[in-house]
Amino acid sequence: IWECRKCNHTFSGGVWEPYTRASDANKRIVRRSLEGATATDMAVIAQQAALEFERKLSERDSDEGTEEE
Repeated sequence: IWECRKCNHTFSGGVWEPYTRASDANKRIVRRSLEGATATDMAVIAQQAALEFERKLSERDSDEGTEEE
């Protein structure tokens, strides 16, 4: 638990730093739901979808290769 000395705002964070990667992701999710996704957000989403698609293709190809043997 962290507390800002300037404004006395209390919030949770990491052990050594006031913010964690998870808290940053949660802030992005809240911001997107309130404001809508930005172009950068959409690019990251598209990149993640492309990586997932490539992973699935790779898994399917490796599964087909083992069935033929």
